[in-house]
Amino acid sequence: MRRNVELYIQNQKADLFDFEDINITNSIKDIKDIGKVFTDYSQDFTIPASKANNRILRHYYNFDLLDSFDARIKVDAIIKISGSDYREGKLTLMGSTLKKGMPYSYKVVFYGKTVSLKDLIGDDELSDLSGTLLDDFSFTYSDTFVKESLVDGKEYDQSNSSLITPTTTGNFDLCFPFISSESFYFYDSGNGTSPKDRVDSRNIWNHSSTHPKKGIYYKDLKPAIRLYWIIKAIEQKYSIQFSNDFFTSTNATFYDLFMLLHRESGSIGNQLDITEKKIKLGDFDYTTGEDLRGLFASVGQPHYTSDYFNMTNNQLSVYRQAYNITNSFFKISFTVTPSAGATGNYNLSVKDVFNPQENTNGWIYQNFELETLFEEQNIDGSQATNFEFEVKSDPDTFTYNIVKIIEPEITISTLAGIASFTVTNIVFEYRVIDGGDNLISSSNYTYESGSPVTLGGGVVLKSQMPKIKTMDFLSSLFKTFNLTAYFVPDNAQDEFSGQIRVRTVDSFFQNGNEIDITPYVKDDDRITTSIKSEIADEMFKLVETGKYKKRNLIKVLREKFKDVNAGVIHRLIKKNMDLRILEIDRTYKTKPYVIKGKYYIGG
Repeated sequence: MRRNVELYIQNQKADLFDFEDINITNSIKDIKDIGKVFTDYSQDFTIPASKANNRILRHYYNFDLLDSFDARIKVDAIIKISGSDYREGKLTLMGSTLKKGMPYSYKVVFYGKTVSLKDLIGDDELSDLSGTLLDDFSFTYSDTFVKESLVDGKEYDQSNSSLITPTTTGNFDLCFPFISSESFYFYDSGNGTSPKDRVDSRNIWNHSSTHPKKGIYYKDLKPAIRLYWIIKAIEQKYSIQFSNDFFTSTNATFYDLFMLLHRESGSIGNQLDITEKKIKLGDFDYTTGEDLRGLFASVGQPHYTSDYFNMTNNQLSVYRQAYNITNSFFKISFTVTPSAGATGNYNLSVKDVFNPQENTNGWIYQNFELETLFEEQNIDGSQATNFEFEVKSDPDTFTYNIVKIIEPEITISTLAGIASFTVTNIVFEYRVIDGGDNLISSSNYTYESGSPVTLGGGVVLKSQMPKIKTMDFLSSLFKTFNLTAYFVPDNAQDEFSGQIRVRTVDSFFQNGNEIDITPYVKDDDRITTSIKSEIADEMFKLVETGKYKKRNLIKVLREKFKDVNAGVIHRLIKKNMDLRILEIDRTYKTKPYVIKGKYYIGG
């Protein structure tokens, strides 16, 4: 029963020639390019230039068309057998042929679905694996974190998307191996002179010397990540799934591999940039109290909307009465809490960034330079810290009333010390000094609804990945472990359907089925050499008598060698006679001849 083969190109049924076969080849062993050859592919075959095919391939043969088919791009295709999907993949148009100036056929090649892997990943590098679980591997950079990661490592808690202290000794996914990026290390229990004089040298012997260069300097170390999670990130990034034959936590040969994140020479500390977040008063959301942002101050009067000066919610206004009789100021307080796990430091500063406009009202004091209102450095990122600063007019005594516009800007910065933070307990107090410090009004605010704000601090792991293309990374693994991969169709009755099956080549062949190929072997290939020699000897004896034609030879030899069929004997006669004739010609320089089907040797 002949099965009906159908070809669909971009979900459109294509016409096929009745005489054309589609031969599918399973390529498994060539591991030079995982993105290209680990797939089923066909020999090129032709399809007719029918009305339907011309519509699908947009009259590719016609060079005058502007919007013709782009043969550089592989398109989706499906091969069906008797209505059922046989293979999904891509189809490449190789060319077209004309006969007598008319379109006749198109030459195409079909590739199995795995070929799309290279098209999908392209030239992306490992550092492009953003939006994946690798984002959870970012960490705050501090001596405490590095030490913990050197001694015990960090385990990836996928359920909480965070790095934690290993729940089982030795079960870590991120570590800082003792591989120095800069300093030279030595061990000397005598604490003698450093053996190196051109680079920093550090004695790791535990001694009480006050020499500053002893022990392991945390900035010399760089992190390493388990390769298993890079594979998982690739799956997540490109929406693919590798089988668990090889890429699995139970395969120690692979699972125990780590990649040292040594993207550039030198320490990580020299490669990190200071990141910062700027917050203005207008970024706070008002909740309760009297909101005085953007309102103008007046001596002894409530704040109001000024007709002389347009203020914004980023600005506050305070006054000083002539001869320093009374003056007003704001006291602003808030709490900064770095996200859990932060062990580094950060800095916080508040500056007046008010950019004054031209104003003819001399009683409005204009500050033409940035003024630091508050500053604190190297703040411990492992705990919450309360901050408070005041917004005042200048302390000098004036002979007239003045009003000062101030625009405080809060800057939180870090060198990989904290990754995110929250700002809470935000309170503005408006106070007046008139023989005493009097609270006039108070207001409360929130910032980002109390949710964590990403600072961008910390070490973003993917940015430290070696500069290598993702496809090159995969290819190196396949070459190292002699792996092979092929796509299991979605419709396959297989536990790995829809996955890219990755196995060692040895495993692939060992799992094959034993097939008896005897019915497919030519009969004469199964005949032993001794029987062939017997048939040849008997044939030459009969021929030399000059009494036997070819037909008679076959009959006589069949009777003598009943287990050998006529076709085999016919081929043996032709083969051996050709060899014998060639041998006689070389020996006697004579030409053999055949008359009426008889075999003769003579001159």
